[in-house]
Amino acid sequence: MSERTLTQRYDSFRISNINKQDMRELIKTKIKELILDFGQKIETTTEQEALYYLVNRSYELISSKYRYWTWGDIDLALERGKIGQYSRNTITSSKVTVQKIQSWLFNFSEERSRQRQHEQKNAAPDPVDRTNKAPAVYAEAMVYKMKHLSQYPQIWNDYSLQRIIKHLEAGIVSELTEQINIQKEQYEPVHSVLSGKSNRKKSYSAAR
Repeated sequence: MSERTLTQRYDSFRISNINKQDMRELIKTKIKELILDFGQKIETTTEQEALYYLVNRSYELISSKYRYWTWGDIDLALERGKIGQYSRNTITSSKVTVQKIQSWLFNFSEERSRQRQHEQKNAAPDPVDRTNKAPAVYAEAMVYKMKHLSQYPQIWNDYSLQRIIKHLEAGIVSELTEQINIQKEQYEPVHSVLSGKSNRKKSYSAAR
């Protein structure tokens, strides 16, 4: 399968659903493209070793912290970083580095989080029970939300009661918890989402 066909095939696939061999090939193809776009070369043994290192480290990062993203998300984040969209908040360097890739992905994640918050703010609030579901389901969802999100106001609005209920009823709430925990790694907890205090984002260098 050609590199382009592989990229197109997995565009809407979650990282966690892509096999390791294809995932590494996708990352290698993208990093080679970035390296060439930055005017670097992949000719000498040292340059080949640098590419190998970049692919390995990027695979470790993407397959763990961003495993719930699609490959299309990863590709878009790197493209935006390449053209300087995150130049104010990212590491400035004339070459592709692990730190730069980490920074681009982090900034893309922040961008998506702000967009979701904006959408949630403009959306109608969680409605009352209009589907005759047992009140206990909503109570369970609220308890879950308070337990996992009350100290993280930055992502509180990302998880509506309806979304939590769907995972509870499908028996896959552990997947939702894992996704929440990944997002929580980017923030400092506060005492309560109702306290009115804003949480302080960790600096990227400190987070590593």
